[in-house]
Amino acid sequence: MAIVSIDSSSDSLYIALEVNDEIFCKSYPDLRRADKKLLDGILEIMDEHNVCLDDIEYFVISEGPGSFTSLRIASSVAKGFTSSKGIRIKSVSSLLTLALSYKNHDKDRVVIPLIDARMNRFYSAVFKDKERLSDDEDISFENILKKPYDKIAFVTHPDERDKVLSLIDIATDSYKKDILFASKDQIQNPAFTMIEIAKNMDFDDYAKGPKYVREHSGLCRE
Repeated sequence: MAIVSIDSSSDSLYIALEVNDEIFCKSYPDLRRADKKLLDGILEIMDEHNVCLDDIEYFVISEGPGSFTSLRIASSVAKGFTSSKGIRIKSVSSLLTLALSYKNHDKDRVVIPLIDARMNRFYSAVFKDKERLSDDEDISFENILKKPYDKIAFVTHPDERDKVLSLIDIATDSYKKDILFASKDQIQNPAFTMIEIAKNMDFDDYAKGPKYVREHSGLCRE
């Protein structure tokens, strides 16, 4: 049996396939919208490893927060496969996925994932040694730095790192904190991480749809 995972929560798309206890990954940087490659990407990775739909045990997809349109597209594609073949779905937090994709961190340091939420804001949460310390937030980078943590590792989707850094126009050293930004090489393909996380999760068949912490595109919450 095989497992397919999809992370479409950012402007880049990540797909992974587990078959015969091996996980194979693909990434498609800077797509803007998942519909440009999602279905072809899934079929390509399945074809490369001789997997057909009847071999798939379940899909793992991102529940968000993140790019609302791309999350919806991924859910529609996965549900299309499930309705035709009865394949189940597990959904995983995009922020938890990013936090656990950073493999080389100091356990005394909090891990704060960042997903571009537009309007100079980020979807973010705080984790430490796999434990969640905060709810998902729609927040400015400045207000993240005001949180009471002195040692911080910021983590992005690996292909989004340079873009996210370009959005941060603030002198982090003025906050007198020990801050680092995980390098691309330190961040595992998020779709790979999603398969690892989902192993211990129940099926939810994505019944509630994407998690979107911004109530409206014109409203922001601190």
